[in-house]
Amino acid sequence: MISGTVKGKLTPERWRSGTEYGQLTEWRVCKEGSLVNGTLSAETNIDLLGLAFQEPIRVRFEVQEEALNVRGLNLFGSGFGDHAQDIVMSFVRYADPQE
Repeated sequence: MISGTVKGKLTPERWRSGTEYGQLTEWRVCKEGSLVNGTLSAETNIDLLGLAFQEPIRVRFEVQEEALNVRGLNLFGSGFGDHAQDIVMSFVRYADPQE
C-alpha cells in the first residue's frame, strides 16, 4: 500500500491536507545502536549521545536531500492516521551490571 492512498481510520473528515496513512513505529537507542522497529538503522548508540540526568534531550527528525522520498514525513497523534496513540517518548535506565 502506498502512503497517502488510504484515508486514516481515525483522521477527521475535515482533514483534507494530504497524507494521513502511516504505520506505528518504535525507535530505540541502546548500547547496540539505533533501531527502528527492531532493525538496526544506525550505529549511533546510547553511549555516543552523552545524555545527562535532568538535562534536556533534543530529538530531530530529518529527511535527507538524497533520500528515496524527499517530500517529507508525517507524525500523527491519537486523532489522526490509523493508531489511537499519541507520540510517546519514554526513557528507561537499566543498571549496568559492571557498575
